[in-house]
Amino acid sequence: MADQNASIEIPVYLADFLDRVLVRCPRCGGAARAGLHEPEVRSPHGHTEAAAITRGSRLTCGGCGYVHEEAARPTVDAHGCLTIGSLRVPLFLRTPCCGETLWAINEEHLDWLQRYVAAALRPRSMTESGRSNTSLQSRLPRWIVVAKNRDEVIGSLARLRELLGQVL
Repeated sequence: MADQNASIEIPVYLADFLDRVLVRCPRCGGAARAGLHEPEVRSPHGHTEAAAITRGSRLTCGGCGYVHEEAARPTVDAHGCLTIGSLRVPLFLRTPCCGETLWAINEEHLDWLQRYVAAALRPRSMTESGRSNTSLQSRLPRWIVVAKNRDEVIGSLARLRELLGQVL
């Protein structure tokens, strides 16, 4: 369990976690991986080169072999679903909590959530420009950070950790 005396000070952004996202495969429902990727192209001489298009997104399922690629960047909505262009799939790490859905993008995001929720001190993080409303800390729903829900949120995060253990 995280140290309740720990302090979370460094601003974190949701985009920091989008390079490796655990989602439900739209074909088989198992755990699939999605994230940013740079498409490669073969030159006429057989050399692999980075594609001239911008970074895209790829979703792959090791269970059924499903692959989805688009030039669009991935986004995650407040309901715990990943969108890549026209494809919208639920995150793999989701569980009911306090009448809402608690979700994590991947192991690193889950680690951060566990540390943040368990922290006794949560100072406001400021960017270099003096803004504090752009970080993940400032964007968490109130129900996650209020003291009366702390035990239930920590228990739900532990359930997500168990679910993560099934795919690692």
